Amino acid sequence: MARPQDGRPLSAGDENQIDTDLTAIATEVDHLLKHAGIRAETKKFIPLPCLLQPLVLLTRAELYRLKKDFAKAQHDIDEAFTIATRGGMRLHEADCHLEYARLHLAKSENDKARESWAKAKKMIEEMGYHRRDPEIHLIEAQFHLTSGEKDKVRESLANAKELIDKMGMHRWDIEVKEIKEQLGGTI
Repeated sequence: MARPQDGRPLSAGDENQIDTDLTAIATEVDHLLKHAGIRAETKKFIPLPCLLQPLVLLTRAELYRLKKDFAKAQHDIDEAFTIATRGGMRLHEADCHLEYARLHLAKSENDKARESWAKAKKMIEEMGYHRRDPEIHLIEAQFHLTSGEKDKVRESLANAKELIDKMGMHRWDIEVKEIKEQLGGTI
């Protein structure tokens, strides 16, 4: 996911900074999708590679979800999922299911969230797409949080944090922090 120009995590900062960040990043993503391509150093038009389209759409869906524009988030996930399934891009399909799960959680649709999460988890396990294992644990922690199972939240969060540290994939640190805060600041 994109970061603000000053390099801090997207969700770090005050409410105005976050809104400004989301707007700027959404504008960049919209530009990429609108023109369906990028300009190379040669100034020639290069179509946005099909492999990148789901990633760009999922990034914009995440931005819409964070801004609570759920209809637009749903549309972008649906489009990314269509491209991924038609193109046989199973890694992107799994990413779509993860973002569907987050969207459903944001909308308090826990049953739908669990269904999407289960699909993602199964695909990730089948493909050995272990780069997404921390996300599986973080979403699982959110499920336990919504049902008040604090010990299970701590367990899922500890599993996620261990993998994040091991992989050096600290893009999820803000989610860890948010879940900790909702839990009361402790793991």
